[in-house]
Amino acid sequence: MPVIVARGWSDQQKRAYVIADNRLTDASEWDDEMLRLELNDLLEGGFELSLTGITEGEFSRLSVGVGELEAMPELPDGDRSPYRDLRLYGDQ
Repeated sequence: MPVIVARGWSDQQKRAYVIADNRLTDASEWDDEMLRLELNDLLEGGFELSLTGITEGEFSRLSVGVGELEAMPELPDGDRSPYRDLRLYGDQ
């Protein structure tokens, strides 16, 4: 099994890599609400979302970067994306 060593990557780079890596298969299914939350969180942190491999059309469909939306689920204060703490193989 191939392994990516993410030594020296920022947390945002690791999270964006996870998204981009999962985009490699067209057969993958997404939880649009969770993806929207994760992408907006990366955007708020100043990460360059084009590196995720997601198209501008998909960002628009997901309402990424639009700000607060009624359709987006609210997270209680202090809650974070469950993907934020994801560790990649080789991450120390």
